[in-house]
Amino acid sequence: MDSYSFDQQPGPGPGPNHDLPPGHHHSHSVGNAAVHHAQRSGNWPEYDGVVPQPVVKVLSPRGVEYVFMTIALLTGALSLVVALILLINGNVNFGDVALPTAALLISLPVFTWLFLSLKWAEIRDPKLALDPSKRRSTQFIKIIAFSTCFFTLIDFVYAIFAKAGGNYGGSFGRLFLDVIVILAVAGGILAYYLIDERTT
Repeated sequence: MDSYSFDQQPGPGPGPNHDLPPGHHHSHSVGNAAVHHAQRSGNWPEYDGVVPQPVVKVLSPRGVEYVFMTIALLTGALSLVVALILLINGNVNFGDVALPTAALLISLPVFTWLFLSLKWAEIRDPKLALDPSKRRSTQFIKIIAFSTCFFTLIDFVYAIFAKAGGNYGGSFGRLFLDVIVILAVAGGILAYYLIDERTT
């Protein structure tokens, strides 16, 4: 097999023995000086070879379970309220209560299992109660529960004014029971999490 030799031949490009175009050295040195001056004056970011990377926030392993529990809790609470309001207002048709009943039958056992499992984990590891993922979930639940109670009371007071003005044609007794159901469920959830936050 033939061997080939690649000897470096002098070429026309710039090198140690070739002159650069006039002004090249001067413009290059001036540019470097400007960059170094900007870095020293604080107007130029210095990375020192480290490029900043975006931080992606993810849930902790237990935090995912808290989110699952939140979904099950809100689904079960909504299903319970809807089913009770339908029964209060005389909608005893099975087709009307089938969906909330099905949702309640699924969400209630799931919530109970997750709640007990996480409570037992908090007992074994008290620091878990301060997990940021848990706090975000409980804060979201409290916001939803408070907003539900708040706007339900506004609607109830409005209905009182409408009834006094003769502009409310529905059953005030049924409306009162509807409000009681909503406040009992949403208010109970809100009270529990407010107390739980103060005791941990």
